[in-house]
Amino acid sequence: MPSSGPSGVESEEPSNSPSQFLISVSSSEPSSHPTGNPVSHPTSSPTLPPTVGPSRHPTAGPTLPPTGAPSRHPTSGPTLPPTGAPSRHPTPGPTLPPTGAPSRRPTPVPTLPPTGAPSRHPTPGPTLPPTRHPTPQPTLQPTRLDLSQGFACASTSIYPFTSNSTVSGYPKLVPMTTGTSSQCVIRLTPENQIDMASSAMLSYTFANANKAFSVSFGYRIYRAGNSDGGEGMAFVIHQDPRGIKALGGAGGSLGFHGPQAINPGFIVELDTQPSGGKELMDQGGRNIHILVRKNQVLTEISETQNYMRTDTDGLATGRVWIHYCSTQTLRIYLNNTGTAKPAAPVTTTQVNLNDLFVGQSVYLGLTASTSSQKTDNQDMTTWQFSEDCNATF
Repeated sequence: MPSSGPSGVESEEPSNSPSQFLISVSSSEPSSHPTGNPVSHPTSSPTLPPTVGPSRHPTAGPTLPPTGAPSRHPTSGPTLPPTGAPSRHPTPGPTLPPTGAPSRRPTPVPTLPPTGAPSRHPTPGPTLPPTRHPTPQPTLQPTRLDLSQGFACASTSIYPFTSNSTVSGYPKLVPMTTGTSSQCVIRLTPENQIDMASSAMLSYTFANANKAFSVSFGYRIYRAGNSDGGEGMAFVIHQDPRGIKALGGAGGSLGFHGPQAINPGFIVELDTQPSGGKELMDQGGRNIHILVRKNQVLTEISETQNYMRTDTDGLATGRVWIHYCSTQTLRIYLNNTGTAKPAAPVTTTQVNLNDLFVGQSVYLGLTASTSSQKTDNQDMTTWQFSEDCNATF
């Protein structure tokens, strides 16, 4: 019921009806949406991206690569290579070579050769030559032997020659009577030894098929106070089955002829005594004989009369030059008192060494002998050999 207040104004007691309660509450909030439950339509203001899973549609701005599986559609910006399996579509930027198996299609950037198995597609950079097939190295052809300075006395042998003799200890090195004491000669026979044969031979294989050659050797043939010694020396090329030790007889056989004759052989004989018109067909006594022996038959091709002895005291040295060319022409020069080559040969003739020898390997060198009545010191002082048939010694 209404009542009157102190001011005389009528007032009503508060009512407990629902309508009055709602009006009272609504009049205290101006908002038309209650705040009890979350709204289903957020406002248009910007919001942070969700923190649960990655968005299926990333924004256009640059983003870091995911730390999990690689993205199937990488962004266009430069990215570091994945640390796991290599990408099937690498970015076009330069990348380091993989540390695992070599790439089948390496980038054009030059890289060092792998330390493991060689790559099937090596980079175009410079590489070392393969070790299985080394480049051919130049080799020296043994077509020249130069002993123009003589033989060293310090040597214990007559190398490169091999000695053989009917007298032990010969041929051997003996000092020159002139010049320095370090220079020696090869003595084939001494003046105090009778009935002796000896040889100084070396083994040689021709490089040219025609066996063309030039040889020059210095020599001494003398006996102190006597101008009538013997028996002589010979230059010999042979293929005797006995090999480098093959040796003929003493006396007029000069170390290549006789019952144990060297066969087959090519001989240039420096004969200092006549052989009485026997098998060597001496016609004037002291001669240069050019001989061949084949099938135990000795044939003289040429003969010329020359004096071969050097002097009576061993101070002079003589020299011989022999040239044989592929035309089968043989030329011989002789100087028995010095080492200068004469302008003209003492003899020129034809001989076919390929008809005499089979193959390219031969033995060559000097032989010498003394007899029961004639002896001499017979020495080789120098030696030069070449396959150039016109060599200038």
